[in-house]
Amino acid sequence: MKFALGLIFIGNLAAPFMARAQNLGTSPQFGQAVQGQQATTVEGTVLNIVNWSCNVIAPVIAVACLGIAGWHFKSGRGYLGWGVTGVSLMVISGLGRMAEGFITQAQGIQ
Repeated sequence: MKFALGLIFIGNLAAPFMARAQNLGTSPQFGQAVQGQQATTVEGTVLNIVNWSCNVIAPVIAVACLGIAGWHFKSGRGYLGWGVTGVSLMVISGLGRMAEGFITQAQGIQ
């Protein structure tokens, strides 16, 4: 329990630095929509959520799961569940990116 609370505390301290790391050039782009959309429209918000989920969240969690799978494999514990989860997240990420491409193509966004 203390370990989990420690991770949450460290995450809260590191969040501002991680937000800076996600940028679209020389500075972070907060409140910006996907190209061709406005963040205030439903379409822009949905595309932003899909973009963030598929390009940032799923791959980061997938790498963590695959790292844990390797650690479990090395220590002789069950690793298959972690490995399948990591690979599945990468597949979901790729499918989400494809869907995002189809949506933006259908709307005429480059």
